[in-house]
Amino acid sequence: MEINLIFLISVIPAIILFGIAKSGLGGSIALISIPLMTLSMSLTEALAIMLPILIFSDFIAVYRFRKDYDLETLKLIIPSAAIGIIIGSFTFSYFSEDLLKFLIGLMGFIFAALHNFNNSIAPYITP
Repeated sequence: MEINLIFLISVIPAIILFGIAKSGLGGSIALISIPLMTLSMSLTEALAIMLPILIFSDFIAVYRFRKDYDLETLKLIIPSAAIGIIIGSFTFSYFSEDLLKFLIGLMGFIFAALHNFNNSIAPYITP
């Protein structure tokens, strides 16, 4: 990984945007952080930079909310998370980097399309 101007222009804002979004202020702006980082580095390097940030912030969240939790929600989230981790590890192990980049882009596109679709029909739906 070579540190040059493109690295500084793409990686530093991506990490800052990710941190803001992870703190709850940026919403879904974190979706662009990994694609932005892959402009100047490989996908595995980008994920390796982001993983410690995710783990550290999750430790802080678990510590902060250790007394305020809902057991029914945890019963739903933990098995789903385990399935997602298993699928993600197999995907990362067996797929090429180009296919992984395509899948990340496809997920971002689908998320943006669903978000725009939901916002466009929201005024017409009465609660």
